[in-house]
Amino acid sequence: MQSLSNRTDWEGKEREKVAKVLTAHNTPS
Repeated sequence: MQSLSNRTDWEGKEREKVAKVLTAHNTPS
């Protein structure tokens, strides 16, 4: 159960990184 929770947390962080990158690319600076 612990490893599953850690993996989900890691996936969430990775998705946050990707979302920030996509937002940066989609937003004209």
